[in-house]
Amino acid sequence: MTSLVLKQLREQRRHWVELRPAVGENPAQEVCFRRPLEAELHRFTAGVTVDHVCEYVEDWRGFTEADLLGPAIGASDSVPFDPELWAAWVRDHVAMVRKIAEAIAEQISAHLKRTEEAAKN
Repeated sequence: MTSLVLKQLREQRRHWVELRPAVGENPAQEVCFRRPLEAELHRFTAGVTVDHVCEYVEDWRGFTEADLLGPAIGASDSVPFDPELWAAWVRDHVAMVRKIAEAIAEQISAHLKRTEEAAKN
């Protein structure tokens, strides 16, 4: 029972953000991040950084070798998520960092608002 509740708690903190819509036969590119716990929020006083984006993203969909290496080198095969590969790739794609950082910040704000409203009730 405890492990099921723990799994549900973790799942509530997971959010998907689309980085690129589906185009033709290519599926959408999406990443899944976990919203930071309240006890971790002190780390975000200067905003959401690329280090946070590397740390809090924990899955992806729609990424191929061609996406990561370029179509001249990579195949159209899906690539399983790997945190080290993710960090190496995303640090060279600032537009993606911004999009994910904004989504993380939005989820932090929404959580704090929900917490504040619950405290008022």
